[in-house]
Amino acid sequence: MSSKKAPTPVNKPSAPSATPGDFDALVSAIVRIHGQSQALAAKAVNTSLTVRNWLIGHRIVAFEQQGKDRAAYGERLLPALAQRLAATGLKRVDAREPRRFRLFYSVYPQIRETLSPEWLAGPGAAALPAALACQEEIERFITQVSQEAGA
Repeated sequence: MSSKKAPTPVNKPSAPSATPGDFDALVSAIVRIHGQSQALAAKAVNTSLTVRNWLIGHRIVAFEQQGKDRAAYGERLLPALAQRLAATGLKRVDAREPRRFRLFYSVYPQIRETLSPEWLAGPGAAALPAALACQEEIERFITQVSQEAGA
């Protein structure tokens, strides 16, 4: 008859000891960090979309004012542009969208004053400054949250 040994009890790590006040402070800090991060993300998305829409309107108006295809296309420019953009895989680019971008640019010309020259340069030139500005904002936010958590 073989004798089986009783299994050795495994020592489970105990839950970290914390006073209810410390735990509540932890929960509050996490909720605050989440809320601030979410607000920053929403602001970044709104800013990015606003700049995108204005820049697209700027490019459309600049193209129209060059006059190269204006005479040939007339008002057919926007439907032709929408069709070509859709063919590249972009979403929501029916003829109304370029028209809205153009109108947005025309209604808010003062946005130009807030943009650096890099934003207004050729296609794709804005990507690096935008990424750097976003990174700087994220770093400032992390520093702020870290300082608040330490306080």
